[in-house]
Amino acid sequence: MDSKSAAARKKSEHPESVRTYPMSVNNPQFNREGTDASANDAMVTGEQFFAQLRGTLINMLPDGPEKSNTLGRLDALEKAKGYTFLRYYSSFIAGAANHMNVVYPFIPGLTSILVRV
Repeated sequence: MDSKSAAARKKSEHPESVRTYPMSVNNPQFNREGTDASANDAMVTGEQFFAQLRGTLINMLPDGPEKSNTLGRLDALEKAKGYTFLRYYSSFIAGAANHMNVVYPFIPGLTSILVRV
């Protein structure tokens, strides 16, 4: 085994609580004229990521069965590990399709989890 493979393996062995996820954020301080787009991005832990996504869905979706179903799919997605994540990711995205304007800041973080599976 070469040192590069060992380093890659070590990186993936971090517990979920230490991993970070990218998230696009609405930042009024973002300078569109500047070259530094990082002011419009944030890195958060997995726990923070799912808490923020859940809070956004609770606050932004209208009350009713669709909101309940979307939150239920989010719960299943958060608990999913390994290859089952893809199945729950697909289900969550399909359920949230009518609300992409609410979910879009979280897509980079969800995608980064897919890459790690």
